[in-house]
Amino acid sequence: MRTGKSRQGFTLVELAIVLVIIGLLVGGVLVGQDLIKAAMIRSTVSDIEKVNAAATTFRTKYGGLPGDITSSRAHEYGLISEVVGRNGAPGRGDGNNQIDGCTSGAATLGCETALFWVDLSVAGLIPQNLTKYTASALMIADQTTTSGVGEYLPKQKLRDSAILHAYSFQGKNYLYLGSATGVTAGVLNVQPGVTPNEARSIDEKFDDAYPLTGVVRSLNNLTTLDNDTTVTANTCIDGTIVAPNPKVYNVIDANMNNVNCMLQLRTSF
Repeated sequence: MRTGKSRQGFTLVELAIVLVIIGLLVGGVLVGQDLIKAAMIRSTVSDIEKVNAAATTFRTKYGGLPGDITSSRAHEYGLISEVVGRNGAPGRGDGNNQIDGCTSGAATLGCETALFWVDLSVAGLIPQNLTKYTASALMIADQTTTSGVGEYLPKQKLRDSAILHAYSFQGKNYLYLGSATGVTAGVLNVQPGVTPNEARSIDEKFDDAYPLTGVVRSLNNLTTLDNDTTVTANTCIDGTIVAPNPKVYNVIDANMNNVNCMLQLRTSF
Protein backbone atom coordinates (compact mmCIF):
# COMPACT_ATOMS: atom_id res chain seq x y z
CA MET A 1 0.00 0.00 0.00
CA ARG A 2 1.35 3.43 -1.06
CA THR A 3 1.55 6.01 1.65
CA GLY A 4 2.98 8.94 -0.42
CA LYS A 5 1.56 10.82 -3.41
CA SER A 6 2.94 9.83 -6.79
CA ARG A 7 4.95 12.56 -8.54
CA GLN A 8 4.24 13.21 -12.18
CA GLY A 9 6.44 15.06 -14.70
CA PHE A 10 6.32 16.04 -18.34
CA THR A 11 6.73 13.23 -20.81
CA LEU A 12 9.13 13.51 -23.70
CA VAL A 13 6.17 13.91 -26.04
CA GLU A 14 4.79 16.81 -24.01
CA LEU A 15 8.19 18.49 -23.89
CA ALA A 16 8.53 18.06 -27.63
CA ILE A 17 5.12 19.69 -28.20
CA VAL A 18 6.07 22.64 -25.99
CA LEU A 19 9.35 23.10 -27.87
CA VAL A 20 7.54 22.97 -31.22
CA ILE A 21 5.07 25.61 -30.05
CA ILE A 22 7.90 27.86 -28.83
CA GLY A 23 9.68 27.39 -32.14
CA LEU A 24 6.55 28.32 -34.07
CA LEU A 25 6.05 31.43 -31.97
CA VAL A 26 9.66 32.55 -32.41
CA GLY A 27 9.51 31.80 -36.13
CA GLY A 28 6.27 33.72 -36.42
CA VAL A 29 7.80 36.76 -34.75
CA LEU A 30 10.83 36.67 -37.04
CA VAL A 31 8.68 36.24 -40.14
CA GLY A 32 6.49 39.10 -38.96
CA GLN A 33 9.51 41.35 -38.54
CA ASP A 34 10.72 40.46 -42.04
CA LEU A 35 7.28 41.22 -43.49
CA ILE A 36 7.18 44.60 -41.73
CA LYS A 37 10.65 45.49 -43.02
CA ALA A 38 9.75 44.38 -46.55
CA ALA A 39 6.63 46.55 -46.40
CA MET A 40 8.70 49.56 -45.33
CA ILE A 41 11.09 49.03 -48.23
CA ARG A 42 8.18 48.71 -50.68
CA SER A 43 6.69 51.92 -49.25
CA THR A 44 9.99 53.77 -49.76
CA VAL A 45 10.30 52.50 -53.33
CA SER A 46 6.71 53.57 -53.96
CA ASP A 47 7.37 57.04 -52.51
CA ILE A 48 10.37 57.52 -54.81
CA GLU A 49 8.34 56.41 -57.83
CA LYS A 50 5.54 58.81 -56.84
CA VAL A 51 7.97 61.73 -56.56
CA ASN A 52 9.31 60.99 -60.04
CA ALA A 53 5.77 60.79 -61.40
CA ALA A 54 4.66 63.92 -59.51
CA ALA A 55 7.56 66.02 -60.85
CA THR A 56 6.87 64.83 -64.40
CA THR A 57 3.16 65.61 -64.04
CA PHE A 58 4.00 69.04 -62.62
CA ARG A 59 6.26 69.86 -65.56
CA THR A 60 3.58 68.79 -68.05
CA LYS A 61 0.90 70.88 -66.32
CA TYR A 62 2.88 73.99 -65.37
CA GLY A 63 5.59 74.10 -68.03
CA GLY A 64 8.54 73.65 -65.69
CA LEU A 65 9.92 71.53 -62.88
CA PRO A 66 8.72 72.14 -59.32
CA GLY A 67 11.02 74.64 -57.63
CA ASP A 68 12.62 75.57 -60.95
CA ILE A 69 9.73 77.38 -62.66
CA THR A 70 9.94 81.16 -62.97
CA SER A 71 8.26 83.60 -60.61
CA SER A 72 5.82 84.83 -63.27
CA ARG A 73 4.71 81.31 -64.11
CA ALA A 74 4.42 80.39 -60.43
CA HIS A 75 2.29 83.49 -59.86
CA GLU A 76 0.14 82.63 -62.86
CA TYR A 77 -0.72 79.23 -61.42
CA GLY A 78 -1.16 80.34 -57.80
CA LEU A 79 2.10 78.88 -56.50
CA ILE A 80 4.54 80.62 -54.17
CA SER A 81 6.17 83.35 -56.26
CA GLU A 82 8.22 85.60 -53.95
CA VAL A 83 10.71 87.45 -56.10
CA VAL A 84 13.43 86.93 -53.49
CA GLY A 85 13.40 83.18 -53.88
CA ARG A 86 12.36 83.22 -57.54
CA ASN A 87 14.12 86.09 -59.22
CA GLY A 88 15.61 84.20 -62.16
CA ALA A 89 19.11 84.03 -60.69
CA PRO A 90 20.89 80.64 -60.65
CA GLY A 91 19.03 78.30 -58.33
CA ARG A 92 16.16 80.77 -57.94
CA GLY A 93 13.55 79.82 -60.48
CA ASP A 94 15.87 80.05 -63.48
CA GLY A 95 13.98 77.46 -65.55
CA ASN A 96 17.06 75.38 -66.43
CA ASN A 97 15.34 72.05 -65.58
CA GLN A 98 17.68 71.48 -62.65
CA ILE A 99 16.80 71.52 -58.94
CA ASP A 100 19.51 73.82 -57.59
CA GLY A 101 20.05 75.37 -54.20
CA CYS A 102 20.44 79.13 -53.76
CA THR A 103 24.18 78.79 -54.32
CA SER A 104 23.85 75.93 -56.83
CA GLY A 105 25.27 73.59 -54.20
CA ALA A 106 23.83 70.09 -53.88
CA ALA A 107 23.74 70.26 -50.10
CA THR A 108 21.95 73.62 -49.97
CA LEU A 109 18.45 73.45 -48.56
CA GLY A 110 16.68 76.53 -49.85
CA CYS A 111 15.43 78.19 -53.04
CA GLU A 112 14.73 75.46 -55.61
CA THR A 113 15.67 72.49 -53.42
CA ALA A 114 13.11 73.61 -50.82
CA LEU A 115 10.53 75.02 -53.27
CA PHE A 116 10.54 71.66 -55.07
CA TRP A 117 8.56 70.12 -52.20
CA VAL A 118 6.46 73.24 -51.62
CA ASP A 119 5.35 73.30 -55.26
CA LEU A 120 4.44 69.60 -55.24
CA SER A 121 2.51 70.11 -52.00
CA VAL A 122 0.59 73.17 -53.21
CA ALA A 123 -0.18 71.41 -56.49
CA GLY A 124 -1.56 68.44 -54.51
CA LEU A 125 0.79 65.99 -56.20
CA ILE A 126 2.29 64.51 -53.02
CA PRO A 127 0.46 63.50 -49.82
CA GLN A 128 2.73 65.48 -47.50
CA ASN A 129 2.04 69.13 -46.70
CA LEU A 130 5.55 70.59 -46.92
CA THR A 131 4.70 74.27 -47.19
CA LYS A 132 6.61 75.80 -44.28
CA TYR A 133 9.31 77.25 -46.55
CA THR A 134 8.30 80.64 -47.98
CA ALA A 135 11.37 81.53 -50.09
CA SER A 136 11.57 85.01 -48.53
CA ALA A 137 14.70 84.06 -46.58
CA LEU A 138 16.33 82.07 -49.39
CA MET A 139 17.96 79.33 -47.31
CA ILE A 140 15.97 77.84 -44.45
CA ALA A 141 16.85 78.73 -40.90
CA ASP A 142 19.29 76.57 -38.97
CA GLN A 143 17.82 73.27 -37.82
CA THR A 144 19.44 71.19 -35.10
CA THR A 145 17.30 68.05 -35.24
CA THR A 146 16.10 65.50 -37.75
CA SER A 147 12.52 66.40 -36.87
CA GLY A 148 13.26 70.00 -37.79
CA VAL A 149 14.53 68.91 -41.20
CA GLY A 150 11.40 66.79 -41.56
CA GLU A 151 9.29 69.96 -41.68
CA TYR A 152 10.85 70.77 -45.06
CA LEU A 153 11.67 67.36 -46.56
CA PRO A 154 9.48 64.22 -46.74
CA LYS A 155 10.16 61.60 -44.08
CA GLN A 156 10.39 57.94 -45.05
CA LYS A 157 8.95 54.92 -43.27
CA LEU A 158 12.26 53.08 -43.07
CA ARG A 159 12.91 54.96 -39.79
CA ASP A 160 12.10 58.28 -38.19
CA SER A 161 15.32 59.90 -39.39
CA ALA A 162 15.11 58.88 -43.08
CA ILE A 163 14.29 61.65 -45.58
CA LEU A 164 14.32 62.46 -49.31
CA HIS A 165 16.15 65.50 -50.70
CA ALA A 166 15.93 66.64 -54.34
CA TYR A 167 19.01 68.29 -55.83
CA SER A 168 21.10 68.62 -58.97
CA PHE A 169 24.73 67.74 -59.53
CA GLN A 170 26.75 68.09 -62.72
CA GLY A 171 23.64 68.85 -64.75
CA LYS A 172 21.50 65.94 -63.53
CA ASN A 173 18.73 65.71 -60.95
CA TYR A 174 18.89 63.26 -58.05
CA LEU A 175 17.02 62.18 -54.96
CA TYR A 176 19.04 61.63 -51.81
CA LEU A 177 17.80 58.90 -49.48
CA GLY A 178 19.38 58.93 -46.06
CA SER A 179 19.26 60.95 -42.88
CA ALA A 180 20.05 64.53 -41.91
CA THR A 181 20.95 65.75 -38.44
CA GLY A 182 20.05 69.34 -39.22
CA VAL A 183 20.87 72.38 -41.35
CA THR A 184 23.71 74.82 -40.74
CA ALA A 185 23.92 78.08 -42.72
CA GLY A 186 21.62 76.57 -45.33
CA VAL A 187 23.68 73.39 -45.74
CA LEU A 188 22.05 70.03 -45.09
CA ASN A 189 24.07 67.93 -42.63
CA VAL A 190 23.67 64.43 -44.00
CA GLN A 191 24.47 61.09 -42.41
CA PRO A 192 23.59 57.43 -43.10
CA GLY A 193 19.93 56.56 -42.78
CA VAL A 194 19.67 53.22 -44.58
CA THR A 195 21.02 49.75 -43.81
CA PRO A 196 23.05 47.81 -46.41
CA ASN A 197 20.25 45.25 -46.61
CA GLU A 198 17.67 47.98 -47.27
CA ALA A 199 19.99 49.72 -49.71
CA ARG A 200 20.52 46.57 -51.73
CA SER A 201 16.79 45.85 -51.85
CA ILE A 202 16.00 49.39 -53.01
CA ASP A 203 18.84 49.33 -55.54
CA GLU A 204 17.60 46.01 -56.90
CA LYS A 205 14.08 47.43 -57.39
CA PHE A 206 15.37 50.32 -59.51
CA ASP A 207 18.67 49.13 -60.89
CA ASP A 208 21.42 46.50 -60.78
CA ALA A 209 21.83 45.93 -56.99
CA TYR A 210 25.45 47.18 -57.13
CA PRO A 211 26.35 50.24 -55.02
CA LEU A 212 28.70 52.09 -57.39
CA THR A 213 27.07 51.60 -60.80
CA GLY A 214 23.79 52.46 -62.47
CA VAL A 215 21.12 54.96 -61.39
CA VAL A 216 21.28 54.07 -57.68
CA ARG A 217 24.60 54.56 -55.93
CA SER A 218 26.07 54.57 -52.44
CA LEU A 219 27.36 57.93 -51.22
CA ASN A 220 29.86 59.31 -48.75
CA ASN A 221 28.16 62.70 -49.09
CA LEU A 222 25.76 64.29 -51.58
CA THR A 223 28.38 64.63 -54.32
CA THR A 224 30.95 61.90 -53.58
CA LEU A 225 30.47 58.20 -54.22
CA ASP A 226 31.30 55.70 -51.51
CA ASN A 227 35.07 55.12 -51.47
CA ASP A 228 35.33 52.48 -48.73
CA THR A 229 38.18 50.07 -49.30
CA THR A 230 37.42 47.81 -46.35
CA VAL A 231 34.48 45.84 -45.03
CA THR A 232 33.61 46.41 -41.38
CA ALA A 233 30.52 46.89 -39.24
CA ASN A 234 30.67 50.59 -40.17
CA THR A 235 30.79 50.38 -43.97
CA CYS A 236 27.91 50.38 -46.43
CA ILE A 237 29.76 48.43 -49.10
CA ASP A 238 32.33 45.68 -49.26
CA GLY A 239 35.24 47.69 -50.57
CA THR A 240 37.67 44.78 -50.63
CA ILE A 241 36.41 43.32 -53.91
CA VAL A 242 38.94 43.74 -56.70
CA ALA A 243 38.04 44.87 -60.23
CA PRO A 244 36.71 43.81 -62.67
CA ASN A 245 34.23 42.40 -60.12
CA PRO A 246 31.84 45.15 -58.93
CA LYS A 247 31.68 46.26 -55.31
CA VAL A 248 28.69 44.91 -53.40
CA TYR A 249 26.63 46.05 -50.44
CA ASN A 250 27.86 44.96 -47.02
CA VAL A 251 25.17 42.34 -46.43
CA ILE A 252 27.30 40.06 -44.28
CA ASP A 253 24.95 38.73 -41.60
CA ALA A 254 26.63 40.65 -38.79
CA ASN A 255 26.61 43.97 -40.71
CA MET A 256 23.55 43.96 -42.96
CA ASN A 257 21.24 45.74 -40.50
CA ASN A 258 23.63 48.47 -39.36
CA VAL A 259 22.54 51.94 -40.52
CA ASN A 260 25.58 52.84 -42.65
CA CYS A 261 24.24 53.86 -46.08
CA MET A 262 23.25 57.00 -47.98
CA LEU A 263 21.82 56.56 -51.48
CA GLN A 264 21.79 58.75 -54.57
CA LEU A 265 18.96 57.95 -56.99
CA ARG A 266 18.97 59.42 -60.50
CA THR A 267 15.54 60.89 -61.18
CA SER A 268 13.44 60.42 -64.29
CA PHE A 269 12.82 64.17 -64.66
